[in-house]
Amino acid sequence: MRIPIKYPIDNHTQEWVLLELQGILESNNNDEYLDKHMLGDFSINNKGDPTLTIGNHLLTGKIIQLEKPFALLEKTKESLDDKEDDVTKVKTSYEVVTIIYKKILFKDRPKPIIRFNNNNN
Repeated sequence: MRIPIKYPIDNHTQEWVLLELQGILESNNNDEYLDKHMLGDFSINNKGDPTLTIGNHLLTGKIIQLEKPFALLEKTKESLDDKEDDVTKVKTSYEVVTIIYKKILFKDRPKPIIRFNNNNN
């Protein structure tokens, strides 16, 4: 699943990064895919450390430079009609969407977030 995460380099430039999580993400809705659901709240604190809150779990990660850049490609198919042979041929090509140089790694176990109810009922 491709989720664009843009990491601000400065006020004007943004860079795509990989997001690496340890473990399994499962949906409570029994959906096969998570691509139409919100994963959680992502932020970078004042120290530059990324945090991801998923439900009642807080993950703290770090930004790592990749050893080798990663190219994100988009596959496109184009139908070509051959009038002589009356056959439709498909031309496949790949377009470079971006080059990724960094990843955000969440390797530690999530910390539970405990919320207290302020109602005295």
